[in-house]
This record gives sequence, structure tokens and C-alpha cells, in this order.
Amino acid sequence: MNLSSKLRKGLQEALINAFPTKAFLEQMLAHELDKNLEAIAGEGNLETVVFNLIKRAESEGWVGKLVRAARKQNPGNLLLQAIARELLINTYHKEKEAEQQAVKLNYNDTGYYNNSGLSHYNLGEYQAAIEDFSQAIKLNSNIANYYYNRGLSRYNLGEYQAAIEDFSQAIKLNPNDADYYNNRGFSHYNLGDHQAAIEDFSQAIKLNPNDADCYYYRGMSRYTFNEYQGAIGDYNQAINLNPNVANYYNRRGMSHYNLGEYQAAIADYNQAIKINPNVANYHYNRGRSLHDLADYPGAIENYNQAIKINPNGADYYYYRGWSRGDLDDYQGAIKDYNKAIQINPNDAFYYNNRAIAREKLNDNEGAIKDINRAIQINPNDPLFYKNKAQFYENKSKRQEAILNYEEASNLYLRQGNLEEYQKVRDKIKKLNSPLWWL
Repeated sequence: MNLSSKLRKGLQEALINAFPTKAFLEQMLAHELDKNLEAIAGEGNLETVVFNLIKRAESEGWVGKLVRAARKQNPGNLLLQAIARELLINTYHKEKEAEQQAVKLNYNDTGYYNNSGLSHYNLGEYQAAIEDFSQAIKLNSNIANYYYNRGLSRYNLGEYQAAIEDFSQAIKLNPNDADYYNNRGFSHYNLGDHQAAIEDFSQAIKLNPNDADCYYYRGMSRYTFNEYQGAIGDYNQAINLNPNVANYYNRRGMSHYNLGEYQAAIADYNQAIKINPNVANYHYNRGRSLHDLADYPGAIENYNQAIKINPNGADYYYYRGWSRGDLDDYQGAIKDYNKAIQINPNDAFYYNNRAIAREKLNDNEGAIKDINRAIQINPNDPLFYKNKAQFYENKSKRQEAILNYEEASNLYLRQGNLEEYQKVRDKIKKLNSPLWWL
């Protein structure tokens, strides 16, 4: 693709804006395109390096890949969005001219429909892309890439089952392309079929053992199955292949956290934040680990940073409220629970924890009101009945306490949680004794 001087200058400005240091630019190229910046663009200041990079991409025909890779790494950059749109529209108009010429010639070329579909795809016009890819398949049903491209379009429309069918047909025609398995794995993942996803990612890894993302997504599927140790193994491999992706560390940290390995989790979150300090969840996750290590001030500091980055994360306020409550700052905790409920009024645990904080401040009416709301949202959680019973017991309301403990014990038994069931039965036994208040 030959760029006009205006487009070339616009792309140069967009890349410099999105990647303000050579280190960031080098990371993007290595991760997304498997290319070495210095080998492609030489040395010099950032402006010179970016200029040389664009010229090289022009001469070798991968300008489009460069723009897509840059947008993937920095999706919120408005300059990149604008330049990508302009580039793709120019390509689209050129191909429309070719289409008109093809119609005049009554020219049924499968390659034309595939290329036209790719143009629609790059513009986000997935339904039009599907129509073009379908026409290419109608003219020649033996090209694996046509099914693959249609599958990608369907995937982007959320039509995961239809995408799986297309990827499966592509695999039938060409069983040696890792991308086909990888994207079928993504489709299975989004349908919640994590075992099928793991099988596809494993096959992709067998065909291309140097693709870090294959290990990363297989790790995510294993995480969903609570196979945290297996997930850590996959994230380790992804990090070995590409140590500059923040979310690889974040996800490994989440697996360590679920194994109770809080210090290891914190070390991973530290690295994720070092690579990209502007992701709220990384600070939030580190806060969770610090909280479980009873470092409540450290946890609060991390929740503060998460809220600063994303003030609309309900869980950030909820968990900050929890840490404040553990520091006996019940008023501060209630303020945070209020904010969490304002953002998401349908989470039962927000009301449960606010009820506990209100009970600590002797706001008995408010505590009962909140715990009733938690039960209304989720009437099958025995914890809420147990907490409600405890509130009544604290106020020497024996019969009300017994009734709620009975409900909690029944739910624990139904869930097969015999340990908690027995604890609650012991509470009931004590309340039924003549000296229950002692």
C-alpha cells in the first residue's frame, strides 16, 4: 500500500501519540507482529524511527497489519482510530471501483469477493463481509481461508456457534493452521465450553508452540475449571515467550491468589502495574491480596488507585468498604457500600456488608432492612440468614434468631456444606438451652 504524504504524516503522528517511547513501540511490534524495531527502522530519535517503520511497512505491504496491531495495543487512542478509518476507507473505495469494473466484465472471481469481504471486515461491516465470503464459498467451496474469514466475521457479531461451524470447515480443509484452532477455541470459550476450548488451544500450541497467546487463552480456560496450577503453567509459558504483556502477569496473579499464594500474586500484580499502571483491575487485584494478608491500609491505597482510574467500578468501593470495616471505620465502610449499591443495586453482598457495618453502629433497623434486601435478591444463600440470626441474637431476640438459623441450616444441608450446617445446629442448640444468654 502506497500512502499519500498526508496519510503518512497522519500515521506517523498517531503512532508517536500512541507509543511515546521507543520501548512501547518495540513492545507492540514484538508482541503483535513478531518484528524487531531496530532491525526494521534502525536507530535515531522516535520521530525518525517511526518514519522509517512506516516506509518499511509500505514497501513490504504490511501497513494495514501495523495499524491493526497498534490499535489492538492502544484501542482508546483517537488519532489511531481516525487514521485507521481513513486508510480503510481509501482501500474500500479502490476495491469498490474494482467491483464496478468486475460487474461490467461479468467477472466471477472468488479472490475478488474474498478481498471485498476483507475490506468490509476491516471497516467493521461484518454482515456485508459475511455476504462476500459466502459468495466466494459459493463459487469455490474448497478454500479454507474463505470459511475462516467468514467465521471471524460471525465471531465479531457474537454468532459463536456459526463461527465454530466455519472454523471447523476450515480445519477440515486445512488441519495444519494454528489460527483456525485458536479462533475456534475463542468461540468455544465464549459459549462456556471450556473443555473444547482447551482442546483447540492445545492443538494450536502443537502446531505453533511459539504463540504466547495460545498458552494465555488455554490458561484462562483452565482457570475457569479451577485448574489454577495448570493455568499458572500456561501463563509461565506465555511470559517466557513474551515477558512484556501486563495481563499475562495479572492472570497468573489471579491463579496464585485462588491458591492462597498471596505474596506470589502480589509479585505478579506488581509486574503488571510496572508494565501498564493505567489498568484499574491490576490495582484492585493487588488490593484483594493485601487485604487477605491483613494489610488493610495497603489494600485501601490500591482500591483508591483503582477508583481514580475507573470511578465506576462497584467492586472497588465494595472491597474498600470491607477493608475500612476491618479497620473499624464503619462510617467510611457504609459510604463505600452506598456508592457500590448506587452503581450496582442488584448485588446481594453489598447489602449484606452494609448491614454488618450498620449493626456495628447499633443501627439495628437499618441492618435488618439491608439483610432483608440481600435475602430478597438471593434467597438461597445461607450466609444472609445466618447473619440475620446473629443480629437478632445480639439483641437477645431468641425466637427470631432461631427461625433464621433454622433457615440457614436447611440451606447449608441442601448444599452439602456439613461443616457449616453443624455450626449452625450448635447455635440453635445453645439458643434452646435454659441458659442460652450465657
